Amino acid sequence: MKRVPRIKRNRKSYDGKRADNNIKYCENCNKCWEYNGNIKSLAHYEDFPTYKRKRETCIICLKRQGAHAR
Repeated sequence: MKRVPRIKRNRKSYDGKRADNNIKYCENCNKCWEYNGNIKSLAHYEDFPTYKRKRETCIICLKRQGAHAR
């Protein structure tokens, strides 16, 4: 009896799609940033492509401006 061949899935594209959705660009500090709600951490990326990133002010810049983050 022969086994059915396994279907190979491309899991590499998931990480890229996740980064496209979660990483945003702050125009105040000119850095890309990502907030991870599971471990409540904020990560800034200095040398990250900003092309097609959602423009949103990061939490640190909001605190500097005196606005309250949600």
